[in-house]
Amino acid sequence: MKNLFKILTVTVAITSLSDASAAGWVEEMAQRAPWGQSYLVDQAWKRDQLTQFRSQVRLDTCLQPNRRESSFGRSIEAAVRVALEPRTIKTNSAIQRGYGLPDENRSAQVSLISHPLCEQDRNQIVHMLGEDYVPDQEALAYLQKFISSSNRDRSRAIRGDAQAMERFLQRWTVFMGCLAYAESLDIINPEVEFGADENFNHALAQQPRVSSFFTDAQTQQVKRPSGVWFGEDRDGSFYIKLRAHAAAGTLSPSIRADLEAQYPTWPVVGLFQFKPTPGGNTDPCVRQWNELFQDKKYCQVNNSNKDHLLMGFASHGQSLNAYCGVQKIVQSFNSQINTIHPTGTDLSNVTSRQRLKSPGDRCVSVVSRAGAKRVYSHFGPLRNSVKDNFKKVIKCTQQALRHE
Repeated sequence: MKNLFKILTVTVAITSLSDASAAGWVEEMAQRAPWGQSYLVDQAWKRDQLTQFRSQVRLDTCLQPNRRESSFGRSIEAAVRVALEPRTIKTNSAIQRGYGLPDENRSAQVSLISHPLCEQDRNQIVHMLGEDYVPDQEALAYLQKFISSSNRDRSRAIRGDAQAMERFLQRWTVFMGCLAYAESLDIINPEVEFGADENFNHALAQQPRVSSFFTDAQTQQVKRPSGVWFGEDRDGSFYIKLRAHAAAGTLSPSIRADLEAQYPTWPVVGLFQFKPTPGGNTDPCVRQWNELFQDKKYCQVNNSNKDHLLMGFASHGQSLNAYCGVQKIVQSFNSQINTIHPTGTDLSNVTSRQRLKSPGDRCVSVVSRAGAKRVYSHFGPLRNSVKDNFKKVIKCTQQALRHE
């Protein structure tokens, strides 16, 4: 197996291309594409969370070999590059039943570049999100710009335009960097940590065997890795209702307590707020990671071992967390490309006879909502879960790419 992290190999699904020979051009261009696009996101935020260099543990070097130090931005970019190669995407029987997906051996291969983004009007966004969760007009305008630019560069890249491939890589690296800020990096404030250290200590109290993994080699003190978020998450409805009561002047301690009881928290760690416990939605991604590095024993993560998962998703360089964050986008695309349910894909993938187009002829939506017969998806901002968090991501993306 080629080392995908020194030389990026991109083989676009032939069903999605007009010229089968284009795959070789894409591979050659991807090898030459430069690194280091995350600084654009940091400039937009006036922060350095993505570009700040941090130590790496051995697991992190699976994604970025031969680097003792790296940055979160480079981890994300490495994950984006890996996600350009179409693969059979890991699922399981529960995902297949819930989202109308075939067995893995009958699924079309998917990647970040294998299918175009859907050119969406408001009705299509309503179909994907529901009327109450449609972003405002400014956010929709930013989304339209992202879609058209991504499709333009995708079309040119798979036909041999090296600069288009470079822009495609940059755009998706920037998008994932903005998503990381929305998920965790904006929370990591040098002045107000919002309980990250407290949550870290609580996690280690529950799983004391991982303490050595987080022990500083110089001070011999157990310490939360720099910039790695340990927090709690809730269903987006909690924040919507909390805001509504605050706006109406009806928020009281008892109402807040009732909402907290109705919407309990769960622990999350790292760039993209993953719950590091067995049996969760990280299982398909961990299996994909293990397959990718099947020839490297030290890269394997036991997805039934909670200590392995905590160390993996909270690692100092955030390689596994970044990889799974990007894979969650690919998993969403996979769900839309392979589903048998019209409610689980964009309206443009349904013919005038109300039949679904073949997987190779479909487009994919950046925004989506989870739920039975919908889309297998992870990110609250891409569901616009609190009604303004998608705008935060897409506006950041377009501001970072304003030179286009």
